[in-house]
Amino acid sequence: MRAFIVPDLHGRTDLMLGLLRAAGVATPDGRRAQETERDTVISVGDLINGAMSSWDDDERTLREADGLIDLVVIGNHEHPYYGGVPFSGFSPSPAVRSALNSWERAGKMIRQAVIGDTLVTHAGVHSKFRFETALGAAAAIEDAWDNYERYAAVKLGGVVYTRNRDFTFTKPSNGKQYTLPMASLVDGMPEKRGGWLRYGGVLWSDWSEPKNTSFSQVCGHTPVETGPVLVQHLKSEKFTVNIDTGAKSGKGPVGVWLDGDGEIIDFVETP
Repeated sequence: MRAFIVPDLHGRTDLMLGLLRAAGVATPDGRRAQETERDTVISVGDLINGAMSSWDDDERTLREADGLIDLVVIGNHEHPYYGGVPFSGFSPSPAVRSALNSWERAGKMIRQAVIGDTLVTHAGVHSKFRFETALGAAAAIEDAWDNYERYAAVKLGGVVYTRNRDFTFTKPSNGKQYTLPMASLVDGMPEKRGGWLRYGGVLWSDWSEPKNTSFSQVCGHTPVETGPVLVQHLKSEKFTVNIDTGAKSGKGPVGVWLDGDGEIIDFVETP
């Protein structure tokens, strides 16, 4: 089984259809190509934009994507619909909310995907989270998501602190080791984007932040207008790739085909 990973599209239905046609996933009339029915098409998140000015575009994108994209990894532009911290300019649309709820009930909205030993998230797992495998990271993401309120409320010295603060805890055995709050694995927002943290979670980590290199990763979130950026970790034979090429600003999107082991087969670029 192959997987085709779709980048951030921010409600650009035209760019989505152009990319899926170029990848052979969509037919000229916008239907799923029969030869790709055994493949899995996964959005890396920010499939929608989430601003009032893009309500119609978001609704159309979800409608057109329904038979073409199998799974959507939730990005920071979908997250406010699930109770997450809204980004600047977020405005919920009842029609978009209804469509996302329908996709959620169908099991199409996910927090992460694992192909082989390659982890697919919206923004990537920061190197501070030292998971050894993609499956280990995936399990932690699910746990942090499901138990967010418990992990986000940390009691320290009788005071309860909540999300987006950079907690450090000293390990008694050596006085030097730090444990990060699990909630920040999900929605930790770095200072660069107006948050409290020096690092970001899987919804907000910038591409400039170092990623965990124990396993391969595919992410988006940070636009790279020069094209996808592939970093090969030669010592471990793992890689990290950012496929967000700035579709929000009208740049041609880039997707990537992975084989069943999570290795890169090919990139698909559109003008």
